[in-house]
Amino acid sequence: MIPGAVDTATFWEHVERYRFAVPFAEGKNVADIACGEGYGTAALARSGALSVVGIDVASTTVAHAQLKYGVDARIGSAEAVPLADCSLDLIVSFETIEHLQHPERFLEECGRLLRANGQLIISTPNPNVYQKGCQENPFHCSEMEPGEFKARLRSIFRNVQWFGQRCRFPRWTRLRAGTRLYTLGRRIFNPLHHLDVAHISNDVTVALCQSRPTFLGRHFTPESVRSIPATAPLEGWKYLIAVASN
Repeated sequence: MIPGAVDTATFWEHVERYRFAVPFAEGKNVADIACGEGYGTAALARSGALSVVGIDVASTTVAHAQLKYGVDARIGSAEAVPLADCSLDLIVSFETIEHLQHPERFLEECGRLLRANGQLIISTPNPNVYQKGCQENPFHCSEMEPGEFKARLRSIFRNVQWFGQRCRFPRWTRLRAGTRLYTLGRRIFNPLHHLDVAHISNDVTVALCQSRPTFLGRHFTPESVRSIPATAPLEGWKYLIAVASN
């Protein structure tokens, strides 16, 4: 996701993931794997982390992140991360694993890098929902249905908490005047979502990732990250987000 160069829905889907992850970073050594152009790495670095390093396979992307945000960004593969064993307290990696030829190697690398009680925050699209009405993404070589994603994480991590993004408006908005009421609620409780993302700056994007949504604001944000109860199915969510640890 490049600020100012994506549609509104894609922008907020990505920002809401980092809004979710940023509070986990305070006082920790963090890696943002597949950091992209760097706005998320910058948000993590400016939110009280002890250290943050961004890892990306593309040298031009790493150079951009270093120059634009002043972050510690390094060239490296998610399947062979250039960091020492047990050197991290937190790994953040959004929309990465589905791009990898060998996703199991990536998860093994995360297990290698994390200290005791370290956490991995990872997301991936649910193909059963994500692909509806869309063309197949040619860059996704390892899309996983929820059961497979869950099994792969459980093979490395003992504890997994589940979260998700539905990215759709609530059903009650289909009722008479529902859309109008929802729009009014967003204006009152979530004014940030009326920003023109087509012309948004990098600095504003970082600030949005650091901002904390209010309780009511979260209910007027279709892309917000929500907790999934342990007994609830994972199949209905567009994006699955796991917080995994040993």
